[in-house]
Amino acid sequence: MERRRFIPSAEGTQQGDPVAPFLFCLAFHMVLHDVLAAHPGVRASPAFFDDGWLIGPPEAVAGALTALITEIPARIGASIRMSKCEVYSPTGDVSMFPEQVRGVATRMEGVTILGIPMGSDQYVRRRLCEIATEAAAILPRLSEHPDPQTCGILTLQCAHPRVLHLLRGVPPALARGGTVCDDGMSYHDHIMACYAGPTAGVARGPAFSSRAMRLASLPSRYGGAGLTHTDALADAAWAGSWAQSWFHMRSFFPHLLGRVTLASARSGGSSEPSTAPGGIMRSVGEAFARIEALDTLVREASGQGAPFPGPLRHRAATTSIIHPTEYDARSHTRSQSSYAAVVHTSEWLSLRDSLTDPRERAWLLSVSIDSVGPLFMRATPAFGPLVISPAEYPIAVRHHFMERQPVVAGVSRCGACSAHMGVSGDAMHYEECMGSADTGNWYARNHDVLERSLHIMLSQVFPGRGTVLRQDVPGAQGYSPHYLPDLAVLDYDDRGATMVTEVSIFRPTCQTHIGAACTSSASLAVERRRRGDYGALPPSTHWRPFIVDTFGHMSPGTYAFFSELVRRRGDRDVQGRLEPEDSMTWGTQWRLRLSVVMARIAAHTIATRARGDFPLQPLQRGLAYHP
Repeated sequence: MERRRFIPSAEGTQQGDPVAPFLFCLAFHMVLHDVLAAHPGVRASPAFFDDGWLIGPPEAVAGALTALITEIPARIGASIRMSKCEVYSPTGDVSMFPEQVRGVATRMEGVTILGIPMGSDQYVRRRLCEIATEAAAILPRLSEHPDPQTCGILTLQCAHPRVLHLLRGVPPALARGGTVCDDGMSYHDHIMACYAGPTAGVARGPAFSSRAMRLASLPSRYGGAGLTHTDALADAAWAGSWAQSWFHMRSFFPHLLGRVTLASARSGGSSEPSTAPGGIMRSVGEAFARIEALDTLVREASGQGAPFPGPLRHRAATTSIIHPTEYDARSHTRSQSSYAAVVHTSEWLSLRDSLTDPRERAWLLSVSIDSVGPLFMRATPAFGPLVISPAEYPIAVRHHFMERQPVVAGVSRCGACSAHMGVSGDAMHYEECMGSADTGNWYARNHDVLERSLHIMLSQVFPGRGTVLRQDVPGAQGYSPHYLPDLAVLDYDDRGATMVTEVSIFRPTCQTHIGAACTSSASLAVERRRRGDYGALPPSTHWRPFIVDTFGHMSPGTYAFFSELVRRRGDRDVQGRLEPEDSMTWGTQWRLRLSVVMARIAAHTIATRARGDFPLQPLQRGLAYHP
């Protein structure tokens, strides 16, 4: 660094100059624009620097390429490397292209554009297998990551989408079952093995049961981990991508799609290959027909009044999904989400109907409907309140899916009450055990942690305006002759009114609540009972519930209360120094924080009960725990 040497920039730009790509694109754009204007039968895909595709009839594309070979050196001083060019046409004559271009001497079966394989069915299937195998090879290294929470985020947001994005560009007949790796396992099976299993990096231990695997394959709004299956989403992704792009594609490439009408989608289209225009519309029609059949099942379930999660839960009876014949009118940007919602809802209903054990059904409804429970699996540990230690995270994940806990392996009796633990090995007893004089009970610990979290929330919503009191403040019991409020906010509305809040947590799988929990009404019953405990309140005192179960399900009043806090808080900037959490809205931040708090409560309860000598301190310091 002491000796300096200056390199004069005589021609072009220096290696590493951040402005260089922009300058090149400015020059290359004008050349490409003029060549395309002179060849109206040719279209260009969006180019990435010097990497792009010319699309059109072979003779027209050959003419445009010849023009570029001449114009690029003359106008910008660059040249085309013919050995890096390739041409593909399923049936057209490509002999007029230069011999150095790949695909001229030996016809190519297909090409890969922006990561999507296009060509013959054999080529697409082969490339899908190669892509899935290459992506799966990284997963064992990912499982070696020392932090399970980071491993879970990388699996969900990086490894899982590497294959999932292909569904938008590959017909379902090829995508469904096409992501099988060389070892015979599907990519989804590899993802699940990375997430939960004997060598997993997230929830190491026994492999998940079929019930847990099905739930983990659903998005978090359905109670899952978001590890969606490619086979399940193939129809929704394919039809949704054409619903978004068909309107524009028809105008960009009329010579390709102008002769194919969307009416053919209703009748099943032609018998052309999958990648030909007629074959594309045939596959779109078939995909939509399967989605429409699932939508009928969802509507029937909705008509029966059965509770289920997701955006279709409150859908109007007259609302219908977009039919392919409507793609011509405009670009339907939300169609893929609506198609996927139908698929996911039908999957969830199928899972619900397969559960005959009341305990399992109560669990499913609790983690799925109005629940913050699954959100901790999407929490990036960017700041303190969202961090879960390596000792806690695997236990929390297995608790969420009600799966076997390695931490209780070999434990036959509860150390707190000496009761038999049972054979399921899921440690659910520890959240039903009331403990002993030495250990305390689960309710006191969980309740106090939630109360502290809500106290922080209220302090952020009412800064400098109302006074937030906890139940240990003298005089707080004066708000009700029958009950002691957990939290109170004085003058919360600037008109002298007082808000009193009841914090309560219950177990949906215990005998007291399991009957109502099977119909997702247990939280409402607890809420009404807690409200009755307070008796008649003065007109200036307003009662609010904060009632959740151990899986994160919120009572109706709690859900409304949280929404009220979000509206009152808004998205005001945090005063003073900016923190990492300021990049997300206040409501999103607190949904994640509540989920993380409850996950840590469950993990700590299970770990300390399973090992009477298991200290809290290692969990707080993030040290590894080996049962």
